[in-house]
Amino acid sequence: MKIKSLGLKVSLIVALMIAIIICVIVYIVSVQSDALVGNLTAKEAKTANASFAAEIKSLQEEAYLHAEIIAHLADVIDSILDGDDAKLKEALLEYATGVDTVMVTDAKGNVLMRTHSDQRGDSVMGQQIVSTTLGTGTGMATIAKGSTVGISTRGSYAIRDYNRNVIGAVVCGHDLSNPLYVDTIKANALCEATLLTATRA
Repeated sequence: MKIKSLGLKVSLIVALMIAIIICVIVYIVSVQSDALVGNLTAKEAKTANASFAAEIKSLQEEAYLHAEIIAHLADVIDSILDGDDAKLKEALLEYATGVDTVMVTDAKGNVLMRTHSDQRGDSVMGQQIVSTTLGTGTGMATIAKGSTVGISTRGSYAIRDYNRNVIGAVVCGHDLSNPLYVDTIKANALCEATLLTATRA
């Protein structure tokens, strides 16, 4: 009877030890799996963010390059000097391929022409890209919200007359609400992407 009782106790102790060992192993595997999944997720997110940033930077550089080219066009310079809106519009439409928006201002930041809207004459001096370009006589690339377009990559360049005086600015951009850009970012980043713009009441 004592032998049976002793055997039962040993069996229970062994079974309990095995159960404890199994629980410890399951816990270790679970913790390591969570850490592994966390590391993989963080790595994927980092890669996606880098890809997103690279795509945005590429679009900014492209917008800047377009602005620089347009700012040096004789047709654009002459049309501003002559006050010839029709000639300016024709020149912008001809050279706006590759960007969604082109805006030209005078030296005070008043809009002379937009390719994406008929609105003209309003002041956009409050936009940093315009005030900086006109104030410094140099261009810049950024991402910002415009007055007639939502969030977009934007590149600017100062327009100078033949005596090197600043007579205006040109701002080119890619409208990021265009599904084409979102799809490109999603494809390059291998993840879902949505671009939202905040609106004011």
